[in-house]
Amino acid sequence: MITARLFPLPPPKVPPDAGVFMPPQELWDRAERDTEPKLGTSPATTWAARLTVTAATLMMTAFFAYWLYGALAPSGINVWEGVFIFLATSCFVWVSVGTSAALLGFILMRFGAAPAIPVIPSADTPLATKTALLFPIYHESPARIAATIEELAKDLADRGHGDKFSVFVLSDTRPGQDRDLEVETFEILKRIVASRMEVFYRYREENVGKKAGNIQDWIVRHGGEFEQFVIFDADSVMSAETLVRLAAAMEHNPHAGLIQTVPKLISSTTTFARLQQFANAAYGPILARGLSAWSGQSANYWGHNAIIRTRPFAKYAGLPKLDGAPPFGGHIQSHDFVEAALLRRAGWAVYMAPQLTGSYESSPPTLIDMAIRDRRWVQGNLQHLGLITVRGLTLTSRVHLFMGAYGYLVSAFWVALMLVGMALSLPFLTGDEANMANVDELVTGDAVTVLVMTVSALFLPKALGLVNWLLTTRRSVASALQTIAGTVVEVILSVLLAPILLMTHLQAIVEIIRGRDSGWAAQRRDADGVTLAEAIRFHVRHVMIGLVLAAISVSVSWWLLAWMAPVVLGLILAPWVTWLTSRCSLPSISLMLATDEDLKVPDIVSRVETRAARWRRFCESPARTDTKTKEVSVTPLPGAPAPLT
Repeated sequence: MITARLFPLPPPKVPPDAGVFMPPQELWDRAERDTEPKLGTSPATTWAARLTVTAATLMMTAFFAYWLYGALAPSGINVWEGVFIFLATSCFVWVSVGTSAALLGFILMRFGAAPAIPVIPSADTPLATKTALLFPIYHESPARIAATIEELAKDLADRGHGDKFSVFVLSDTRPGQDRDLEVETFEILKRIVASRMEVFYRYREENVGKKAGNIQDWIVRHGGEFEQFVIFDADSVMSAETLVRLAAAMEHNPHAGLIQTVPKLISSTTTFARLQQFANAAYGPILARGLSAWSGQSANYWGHNAIIRTRPFAKYAGLPKLDGAPPFGGHIQSHDFVEAALLRRAGWAVYMAPQLTGSYESSPPTLIDMAIRDRRWVQGNLQHLGLITVRGLTLTSRVHLFMGAYGYLVSAFWVALMLVGMALSLPFLTGDEANMANVDELVTGDAVTVLVMTVSALFLPKALGLVNWLLTTRRSVASALQTIAGTVVEVILSVLLAPILLMTHLQAIVEIIRGRDSGWAAQRRDADGVTLAEAIRFHVRHVMIGLVLAAISVSVSWWLLAWMAPVVLGLILAPWVTWLTSRCSLPSISLMLATDEDLKVPDIVSRVETRAARWRRFCESPARTDTKTKEVSVTPLPGAPAPLT
């Protein structure tokens, strides 16, 4: 047994200050451009990809608007119908962007055109520089993080790179039991891995700037010792091979300021999380490949599972505090998009590397947890609308900022589209039969073409992703049939979930416009399920809206109710959908939604989960929580040094 003396603990030790100055950037003044990176112009393949996506998007949208106009034109276009066409086209253009990117990604993956950038060396490449692995945390369970660090320390040391990496656990957890547990856990972890890798833990008394401020605090204190750093989320896992290849890529591509991996979703237990994991595995690769192709050297950054060059990031990506109060002013909430744009503005390349495997994360376990997370994301992305005009940004960076905001605003457009559609039917509630032809126009003639185009654009990425997945994995007939069945399940449940997410996004937008800040709450990574009572309380408004829409639709026409059926059913059934999907999957559902990572769990993921269970037993030990106990027993861990005293 390993005995650890827990009370009192010495204060956390951190290395001597060796920081880098990180000034806040002037956003609308003339931007300084770095002369160090020899970036050059974007390759022809990037411009070809951009032209392809733009042309395909415009073409699909133009055809959609043409046929929709034709469906409404026979009786003349009034103001409401004009608004309807505008809203419908605004929604469709968002759908067509995703479809175009997926089509491009499918072509590139299946036909091997346009090799992915940047160049990623092999894991056998010797490293000359030192990399910091940063774990910014805020009231997270330390068990999973400690397990991840321990396994990475072992693997990197076994590869001979233990001295090229150092770990920093950067806590913003407020004083109390959670922080005490962190101090105890990471003090023990430091001693266990001391012979393999440096591990440091520190907490901030004032968590200014939230996560971005946490990273900045590390840079100005300790960043000078490291050429680059990798940011992990609390649920992130990356293999040692991936980390070595990322560090080697930064050395091999001296013009690269940031390289973003595309994490695979793992460790899902609830049906809702499995749906996200299945969609990520089936449709994600072609979307990521298409996005990477047209982004080129101006890719985006998602805040974690990425490697960043320290000094350029410190010099050019410091975030200023925006004028005004939250939610639109104050600290920049979705900092990652803006940091990537500023880094690119200074002349450094920002890459996405979908070809690099071994990067993983988890998804929210329930729809309610996703809605809570999305509330912060909606606020952060709408804040970007005021940053699109920042001086010196590349056009692609501006597109990323706009798309991040538009992806949530389109929810309001969809809802407005439904309301305007209802408004078009209101004359019939008063007995005005003269306009009854308008209802028929919505369900006959060119409207069928509009419906086919919409459904095709919505589901083509799923179909292409499924085909690519089946061809890539070369599955057996039985396995392929199970995957196809899983796609059917995912599509059905996604259709039911879509109107719920539209309404939660709309509610978030309304709250933000009214000046309500999202705050900063700890994210729940695991869930034992949502009770039906909790689900009903969360969705009571959604059910009422669904009932009203159903009543209006059936009062006008059974055809209209048929058109509105996916929305109406999704809203009325919202509590039951959330309740059922928040629970552990039935074996049959789990089998249909199984991904490659389920069928063969990646080695690093398996070892982290096993080790996390041991750390969890320690964290939950009654002996540890008894403040009168001076010593506790910790389960021996393979490779640990001599017993702790």
